[in-house]
Amino acid sequence: MNALIRLPTYNTAFIGRDDTAQAVATLLQQADVRLVTLVGMSGSGKTRLSLQVAEAMASQFPDGRVFVDLAPLTDASLVLPTIAHTLGIGERGSVTLLDTLIDTIGDQALLLIVDNVEQVQAAAADIHALISNSTRLHIIVTSQLALGVPSEHIFEVPPLTVPSAVNQVPEKLRSSPAVALFIDRMRQVQPEFTLTAQNMAAVLEICQLVEGLPLAIELIAAHSAVLAPGDLVVLLRGHLKVGQVQHTDSRERVIRPVLDWCYGRLPAPYQQLFTGLGVFAGGSTLATISAVCSVDADLDLAQALQTLVEKNLVQYQTSGVQTPRYTMIDAVQDYARQRLERTRQLSQLTSALASSMVDFARSLEPVIDGPEQVRWLNQLEDEVHNIRTALRLLIAKDQGNAALLLASMAGYLWEVRGYWREARMWLEQIFALKSTTNIDQILANRYRLGLILSYSGSFAAATEVLEQGRQLAEQVGNQRAGAKIISGLATLAYQQGQLEQAVSYYMLNLELFSALGDQMRTAATWANLAACYLDLGHYDAATQAFETSIAMLRPLQTPLHLALTLNNQGALFLMLAQFERASSPLNEAEALLKGLEDQHGQAQNAYTRSIVAFWQGELAWARQLIERALMLAHSLNLTLTLVEWLVGGAMIAQAQQDAAQAQAWLCEATLLLQQGSFSLWEHGIVTEQWAAFAANKQQWQTAVMLLAAADQQFAHAEEQTSPIYAKKRARIEALIDPHVASADRKRWSNAGKQLSSAAVAQLLIDHGWLSAAD
Repeated sequence: MNALIRLPTYNTAFIGRDDTAQAVATLLQQADVRLVTLVGMSGSGKTRLSLQVAEAMASQFPDGRVFVDLAPLTDASLVLPTIAHTLGIGERGSVTLLDTLIDTIGDQALLLIVDNVEQVQAAAADIHALISNSTRLHIIVTSQLALGVPSEHIFEVPPLTVPSAVNQVPEKLRSSPAVALFIDRMRQVQPEFTLTAQNMAAVLEICQLVEGLPLAIELIAAHSAVLAPGDLVVLLRGHLKVGQVQHTDSRERVIRPVLDWCYGRLPAPYQQLFTGLGVFAGGSTLATISAVCSVDADLDLAQALQTLVEKNLVQYQTSGVQTPRYTMIDAVQDYARQRLERTRQLSQLTSALASSMVDFARSLEPVIDGPEQVRWLNQLEDEVHNIRTALRLLIAKDQGNAALLLASMAGYLWEVRGYWREARMWLEQIFALKSTTNIDQILANRYRLGLILSYSGSFAAATEVLEQGRQLAEQVGNQRAGAKIISGLATLAYQQGQLEQAVSYYMLNLELFSALGDQMRTAATWANLAACYLDLGHYDAATQAFETSIAMLRPLQTPLHLALTLNNQGALFLMLAQFERASSPLNEAEALLKGLEDQHGQAQNAYTRSIVAFWQGELAWARQLIERALMLAHSLNLTLTLVEWLVGGAMIAQAQQDAAQAQAWLCEATLLLQQGSFSLWEHGIVTEQWAAFAANKQQWQTAVMLLAAADQQFAHAEEQTSPIYAKKRARIEALIDPHVASADRKRWSNAGKQLSSAAVAQLLIDHGWLSAAD
C-alpha cells in the first residue's frame, strides 16, 4: 500500500533549528517514545519544526506522515473526526470512532502531526488512547500546554537563540539563529539586504525585543520593504517594551505588540479587511470574503488580499482545495478576531457568514446532483468549518428553516464523506427548534437522516425517522418527498437482507418517480432494483435493469449514481464469470469514485476488481486490490460483506502460495461467523475455502469432509449459486480429485455431512489452523 503523505509545504528556508529538529527525531526514535508534545510560546515555530522532523524521518514511517490541523476547531469532540477524515477513515456504525481509528491504524508505521491542541485540550485522553492501543503509530503534538497524559514526552521548544551582546564582527553575529532568520526574511522584501557593522546593533536589538520568536521576526521583516534596521528598531521599541512590562504570555507580550505595529502600518481599508478575516474558520474564498466582509467599495479586494499575503498576515492556499483560499495562522487569526470583538463587529460578521453559507447552499440546490457533483462536494468539504460556525449561530438564534436549508446541502457531504455522527447531531438539534417549519426541507432532511442512520447500523432509529417522514409527506401531499422516503425505506430493507420487500418498494418508486418526470431518481431506482435482482439470482432481470439505468444516467451526468451503478454492473458480470466484460464498467467506476472520495464505493470496486484480476491470472494486482478493499471494509465496518471479502482474500493468497496470510484471513472470517448473525451461505463459503486450504496442505480427508460440510450449509441457504461460484468450486475439486479414490471420497463425504459449524471449527482447531482462543 502506498504511503499516505499529507504535509503542508513552505516556500521559505528552515533556519536555525537543525539541531532542534535532530533532537526531536532522536527522541522519537527511542523505543518507549511514541507521543512527543512540542510545547512552546506562541510564535516559537512549533508547527514548522514538527514538519521538518516529519521530512527528516520519512524513511521510518513507510505507511505515511500526516498533518492534522486543529486550529479551526473549538469543540474537542471534533478532534477524532478531524483526524479520521484527514486519514481517509470513515465511521463504522455503532462502533466508536476511537475504536475505528485504533482498528484501522493497527500496526501501521504512521506519523501524525496534531497541530494546535491547546484550544481543544479535552481531546488529550483520545490522543493518549490512540497511542496506547497501537504498536507503531507515532504522534507529534504542538501546543502551548502539555497534554498531561502518561504516554507523553514533553519537548520544550525555545525561541531562536539571540546573543546577549553585539559581537565584534557581522560574520559572527550571522551565526545566531534569530539573526540568520531575520536576514533571510529581510531579503524576501529587500533582496540586497546584508548585515553590516553599521546595522548589526539595530538587527540585534530587534531580535532581542521579540525574544527570538520566529513569527515576530517574519512579521517585522515582511512589513519592512523600505525600512532600514535602524528605523525599524525606533518604531518597534515603544510597542514592544510596553508589552514586555505588562504581560507574561508571549502572545500578549510579543506577538500582539508586533501585530499592533503591523496593523498600524496598513491603510484604513486594509485594516478593515484584515480584521474582518478573523470571522472565518479554516479560511475562505475570494467570493465569500467579498460577501461577508465590509470593505471599501473602491478597494480592489484581490489586490488588497495579495498585499496582506505579502506582509505575512494572510496565507494563500491552493493545494488540496477546490478553490484558492485565504487563511491565517492561529496567532494572527486570534488577533484579528479579538479586534472584531473589541469593535463589536464579530456578531454582525458572523451573521453575514451564516447568511453567505445559506446562500451558498441555496445555489447548490439545482446543481448538486449534476455533472459537477464532485466539485461541489469538494467545495462543501473546504467550507466545513464555516458551515459549522453558521449552523451554531442559526441554531442559537432559532433560525430553523435557514439551518434546514444549509443542512440539506451539507447533508450530501455528511452522507458521502462519512460525517455521520456529526450529521445526526446537527439534524436532531435543528428538528428540535420551534422555528423549523419548512415542510419540504423537513422531509428532505428526514430522508437524509434516515439514510445516515441506516449506514451507521441504527436500523430501528432509521425506520422510525423514515416512517415519520412518510406519514408527514402523505399528510401534506408532497409526492416527491414521499417517493424519496420510500426509496430510503427500500435501501433500509436491502441493507437488512429483506430483498423481496426492497423490490416491492423500488417498484413503487419507479411508478412515482416516472410520474413525477424525475429522470435521475428513476434511473437510480432501476440501479437499486438491479442490485436486488443480482442478490436474488435473477441475472437476466438484473442485466436489463442495469442497462436501463446506465442508459438513463449517462446523459444526466451524475457521477456518483453512475459510478455506483457501474460498480454493480461489474459485480453482475463477475457473478456470471464474464471477466472481460466486467473490467470496463469497473474501471470507469473506479475513476469516478476516486474523484468523489466515496470510500464505500471504492471498497466494493476494489474487491470486485480483485476477484476479476484473480480469474484473469493477475495475482499480484489482485492481492493489492483485495488488501485495499479489506482495509476500507474494516475502517467502514462493512460487516455484511466482510466475510465474503476475507474468503476472496484467502483464495488469492493461496494462489500465491502464501498460506500464512490465507490462514489469517480465514481465521478472521471464521471468528466473524461465530460472533454475528450470518447466513448459512456465508458459513458455506468459509467452510469451502477451508477445504481449499486443506487441499493445499495435502490433507485430503479433511478437504473432502469440509467440502461436504459446505454442501450441507449451501443446501439450507436461500442464496442462489451463480456461475462464478460454480467455477470456484470446480477449481477446488480439481485440487482434490487426482489424489482421492472414489471409495474414500464417498466415505469422507458422508462423515463431512454430519459436521455442524461447531464441529467444523473443532476440526480446524485439531489441525492447528484455528486457535481455540478464537
